[in-house]
Amino acid sequence: YILYLTVHSSHVLQPLDQGMFFPLKSCYWKEIADLVYLDNAILLKKGRFITAYSTA
Repeated sequence: YILYLTVHSSHVLQPLDQGMFFPLKSCYWKEIADLVYLDNAILLKKGRFITAYSTA
């Protein structure tokens, strides 16, 4: 299948961003916000990042 997107509207109509990545990004940012709130942390270490990403 070929999908043609109209000029200057691809940012609104991008199928993968709307259907697949948006829910992942939303869950990820919620996990990060919860970790920062619970740990009162400004910096997020690599281990916490991986945990938050896998939870999302």
